[in-house]
Amino acid sequence: MKILALIPTPPQSRDLTDALVRSLAHWAPSIVPLVLPTRGVRATEHGQALDDAKPLVAGSDLVVLLDNDTLVLSPLWEALMTEAFHDPSVEAWGLAWEGRLHPLCLAVRTPIFTAMSTWQAHPSGWDTGVQAIQRLGRTVTAPFVLAPRGKGEPATWLTQHSGEPVFTHLGGGSGERTTEATRAHFIASWPPVLA
Repeated sequence: MKILALIPTPPQSRDLTDALVRSLAHWAPSIVPLVLPTRGVRATEHGQALDDAKPLVAGSDLVVLLDNDTLVLSPLWEALMTEAFHDPSVEAWGLAWEGRLHPLCLAVRTPIFTAMSTWQAHPSGWDTGVQAIQRLGRTVTAPFVLAPRGKGEPATWLTQHSGEPVFTHLGGGSGERTTEATRAHFIASWPPVLA
């Protein structure tokens, strides 16, 4: 199965993207990352990068949308994702964020990804890809649980049974309000992953 990861990247947070690419190389080496430069951090710019990437995904089986302020922390992330797609009726697999699938980590069959009219944010202010996600057919939510966290701490998903960390999201990490020191601390929090 050929899998491409699309990573929209604003200019001020290339450090986060580099860390994500290293985590993919370590824990999911069969996934090919495609870094998509954006002009800024707004959802419209993120969505435009995804729309513009449609011609780049030809020949792949799955497209994984990843926020650039995320890290893969375990091989279970890729294993459980690809396992879900053994069922041909599954169109998408991803993490639940605020009660719904979200493109911070969303795998979509390539024909479904390219057939969506847009991955743009909704004009009313909804986040990137929400309109597209609502049009998906059968979806599977990743079998992970969100770990308890304090205010300002990254969101980290764990396996339901062993509690092993599998994925983390700084949240707002590529935003202009997030300082370089905050980003550096997030990256430094996972040295075994990024060594």
